[in-house]
Amino acid sequence: MVVSGEMAPGFTFLVFHVTGNGGILTDSCFLPVDGFSKYNTELEINTGKDHKAERVEVRASGGEGAFIGVHAVRASIYQLQAGNEISLGRIVEKFMLFENKTRKFNKAHWKSRDGSSPDDFRYFTSMDNGFDANHTFTLAGLTVMSSENVPQDSNSGLCVSEGQLPCDLNSCYSPNQTCDGVQDCASGMDEWMCPTLEKEEFEYKISRSSRNEFLYDMREADWGWREIKVNDHEGVEFEPLAAPTTADDWYFTAFSINTDLGFSMIPEPFIFSSRRNLMMHVTGPASCNAGEQLALQVDLISHHDVETLVLLTLKGSPDYMFVHVEEGGRVASYTARLSSGDHQLLVYLEPNSQEHIDFPITPTVEQGTIEMTLTAIAQTGQCVSTHTVEVKGGGALINKHTSVFLDLKNRALVMSYLDIIVEETPIIPYSMNRRYVFGSTSATVQVFGDIIGQAFSSVPATMESTLGKSAKGTLARVFEFGTNIWTLHYLRLTNKLQRLFLKEVLLECNVIYAQIMKRFHTSGAFTNWDSSGFSVWLTAWTLRLLKAASYPDWEFLLYVDPTVTERGVAWLLQYQAANGSFYEASTDLDSKMNSNMRHVTLTAHVLITLCECMSLLSGEVKTRAAVASQRAAVYLERALSSLSDPYHLSLAVYGLSVGLGRGDVEYGYHTLLRS
Repeated sequence: MVVSGEMAPGFTFLVFHVTGNGGILTDSCFLPVDGFSKYNTELEINTGKDHKAERVEVRASGGEGAFIGVHAVRASIYQLQAGNEISLGRIVEKFMLFENKTRKFNKAHWKSRDGSSPDDFRYFTSMDNGFDANHTFTLAGLTVMSSENVPQDSNSGLCVSEGQLPCDLNSCYSPNQTCDGVQDCASGMDEWMCPTLEKEEFEYKISRSSRNEFLYDMREADWGWREIKVNDHEGVEFEPLAAPTTADDWYFTAFSINTDLGFSMIPEPFIFSSRRNLMMHVTGPASCNAGEQLALQVDLISHHDVETLVLLTLKGSPDYMFVHVEEGGRVASYTARLSSGDHQLLVYLEPNSQEHIDFPITPTVEQGTIEMTLTAIAQTGQCVSTHTVEVKGGGALINKHTSVFLDLKNRALVMSYLDIIVEETPIIPYSMNRRYVFGSTSATVQVFGDIIGQAFSSVPATMESTLGKSAKGTLARVFEFGTNIWTLHYLRLTNKLQRLFLKEVLLECNVIYAQIMKRFHTSGAFTNWDSSGFSVWLTAWTLRLLKAASYPDWEFLLYVDPTVTERGVAWLLQYQAANGSFYEASTDLDSKMNSNMRHVTLTAHVLITLCECMSLLSGEVKTRAAVASQRAAVYLERALSSLSDPYHLSLAVYGLSVGLGRGDVEYGYHTLLRS
């Protein structure tokens, strides 16, 4: 009989004979096959090319034309042996899962006490334990279709017909009673070679160590993972690796897959230590304001078995100066003693110890990026580290912009000059104040293929991404909600809206909508804060934007309850005076409305909301809203002649144009043009 490596990890050999009187004699056995040793996979870590252990070289061999995979994990994870690492034993065990019945196989399991080596599984020749010829075929996964008489015990056939398993020649047991911890068969066959102990051991392995103690390292955890997909020079690959800066033991495992010879891997992991004799870590702030003092935090670590004397040097630069710490650790904020040039410090390190040193410095530049270089020199090695800090200019940021519309439909345009809104000099004659900080001016040029600029610089569009400001409260959330909704409407009307992008933005709008409804009261009003009073201006503005979000094609992604609008409008109608104007219930949230004409602007604001939300109203509320809008329009007509401020005129004229198209709109337009 010929045995091939493709038969791994084993095969069942069955022999049957038909006797002269029509009987059938059967017997079978399981024979393991080692199909993973046709060639050797080798792995070697070469540290001789860089004695500082900053770079290492991996030499892996797996046969010409083979795929080679190399990976490394920390010792704390590898020593769990919880099935997270590939090994020959685990591969054999996974292959055996293709067998229907594996409890009949003789198996040995070797485990490492300290977890330094992977679990090993070894299968041995296993003979058949069937009761009769038919049971032997069944255990081998075969079904007999023959006109001959296949011997079968009467009790075994009865067990199979009832959906049970034969215990012995006299009893049966159900499949649910297999390996349940209770011996239901007199022979103990139902509890024979059960994997229950292995399951309990696996649960112990993955839970015996706290997950909080594991080091989450997304930068250096995969430094030893390599995939060599084309191996075309005599089966040997040299792969350079940058060793991690953290000190730990790493377990390397390598395997290869050859098109002709199959799978192979190294029998034992290769242990590599990333501990260096001398290590230095430098941390510090990423940015600071001009004139501030900052500290570089330096950690010196020695893994040497003898004492180490380290010379720590801060390189001098015209961009920063060293801050001297006086006796008792005192440092003055404005009159600190400063010095330039190189600054050296001699540090004594005991064997396998570490020291923490702070280097206080202050930037000398008004604005820009500075780099600070520190070197540590000892008899065991040298470390060099550079830290970059962005120095921000003093004062408050002033944003100005210039918009230029380019019509490129017919020809190309060349822009030679751009008008920048900035004074030529920051100096104000005969004044100590300055228009801006010297050297703080900077500009960026952005080109957009649209008339409104970049539609969504972030998803969702926020005050930070649109205005460069941050704010809290319902007022800020309503602004962000309206920015996203109206931008989506613009993209929809210009046929630029994509369905996947619409879904992404509306899902974020649901979150903002929930934040807005957090301060919606049962009376129908909105408040800016939990403890603030009801606001007519905020309620009217919120209802208008919620109406804009009530679009039929979007309701499956963003649904706005129409009862919110109806209750909000009913609450607004309570604050209409006898002359038709609306008045605020609390303090004004819009500073531009804080004037003698606040009733005019607020009335125009509410009138616009009533007219736009009229389609969502019904019943008595709709009738009252129609009457209230007419009274508000009459009030604005009377007040139009007394308005002179362009802001008040604009709101009043726009409110009249939206509200029923009153005849005095033309007069308001001419008044607005004259103003």
